[in-house]
Amino acid sequence: GIGGAERLVVDAAAAAHAKGHDVVVYTSHHDPSRCFTETRDGTLRVIVFGGFIPRTIAGRCHILCATLRGLALTAAIVARERLLAARGADVAFVDQLSVSVPFLRLAGLRAVFYCHFPDKLLAARRSPLKRLYRLPFDILEEATTGCAHALLVNSSFTRGVF
Repeated sequence: GIGGAERLVVDAAAAAHAKGHDVVVYTSHHDPSRCFTETRDGTLRVIVFGGFIPRTIAGRCHILCATLRGLALTAAIVARERLLAARGADVAFVDQLSVSVPFLRLAGLRAVFYCHFPDKLLAARRSPLKRLYRLPFDILEEATTGCAHALLVNSSFTRGVF
């Protein structure tokens, strides 16, 4: 859904745009009937990529699909920004999943990661199989969150986790 974290991303993008910066919002999903006005009225340019990867597989594997969507989106960003290198893109503001951060850094972009709640603490692990499934994603989250040039959090609790 859309809420506070998404509002923060749109507000940050709109503020940068208002100061004269060239801003592009990349996302793997954008529904013009359910989004913030700035992303549909032309204030912000929105590029969607990765929507061909499902959100779940039979109602399961949400984090796997989200990671794959994020990596596909990151590949599209890196490819597009390399083609537009003369434009001078230099900062990526990343929300939700940090797995893209090291790849964006390798592409020469400064990465700011906004973490509103660690996914590692959010997901239930009621069975040994679920704990095993989550393990690589938890390790990825820990390893990649710290790769950002700057880390923004929404609470003292989240700051204490990182």
